[in-house]
Amino acid sequence: MRISGMDELLKAIQHFLDRVKALQAPLHLDEKRSRSRELTEAMNAPDFWKDRMRAEAISREAAELERWLSFWDSILQRGSDVRAIVEADQEDQSISMRTELENEVKELERELDEKELELFLSEPHDG
Repeated sequence: MRISGMDELLKAIQHFLDRVKALQAPLHLDEKRSRSRELTEAMNAPDFWKDRMRAEAISREAAELERWLSFWDSILQRGSDVRAIVEADQEDQSISMRTELENEVKELERELDEKELELFLSEPHDG
């Protein structure tokens, strides 16, 4: 992907953000956040390790949810940060800044492509 100007870069990052939001919609992330909070409360209980097998299962589920939520939060935040920088830098049109931002957009797209493939190949994440 070669982006020739800041306007095109802004369009590319907006397309990326729209794509992230579209992929997130069916994932029920709010429900996953709620479940993560429940698991954290369970893990903080004084008798959590009384049943070791249950505790390990809860710990694994909590770690997977955290990894999952962290990815989606991070990629959306990074995309939003790039958009803000591009918007602020449109007047300057700094070649070095544009190149750096273009590289970040490429990296974000690559990461999202990988996650999209993972979603496609895995079981549905519908709750």
